[in-house]
Amino acid sequence: LSLCATSERREAAGASIQREEDSPLTRALRGDGPEMTGSGEGACLVAPLRAWRRVLGTLAIDGAPTAVPVDLCVELTGDLARQLAVTVENLLVLEEIIRRHGDFEQMRAQLTQAQKLASLGQFVAYVAHEMKNPLQGVLGHTELLMTTLDRESPHRSALQRIYNDGERAAKMAQDLLVFGGKPRVSKK
Repeated sequence: LSLCATSERREAAGASIQREEDSPLTRALRGDGPEMTGSGEGACLVAPLRAWRRVLGTLAIDGAPTAVPVDLCVELTGDLARQLAVTVENLLVLEEIIRRHGDFEQMRAQLTQAQKLASLGQFVAYVAHEMKNPLQGVLGHTELLMTTLDRESPHRSALQRIYNDGERAAKMAQDLLVFGGKPRVSKK
């Protein structure tokens, strides 16, 4: 049993089996199942390797069985040929998937990077949420203090600065939530 390399297989795919050729291998490719051909030292057990929509090749075993009845050998060869055909077909499909989708290691590296970014986004959203809650308390208390002070109080400008800085920090926390994947909630 031999498998062609990719380019050899593509070249051979266009070739057809000559009808006039009557070797055991070509008969096996056209046949329905395994068969014993020849006799004595020229005996050969051949079976086609068929995939879903195509013939993949031929399994050929030289020589006649000595310890096992020929019928059983033909039956077991048919089972082996079916299993080999499935294996070869799976390898061809895997080769096609790898060829179409590029390097598996590159895909795995991209997936790992995406998972790291997703974890970073979740962490940033958590930190932003935890920052936002105390900032809302600071803003609320600062606003309450500003409403209770006289307009002429010397502390009013310091409270206004605290309030403005708190709002700026709350906006940064909100931006981090958006970066982390949380939707922006608009104030009404």
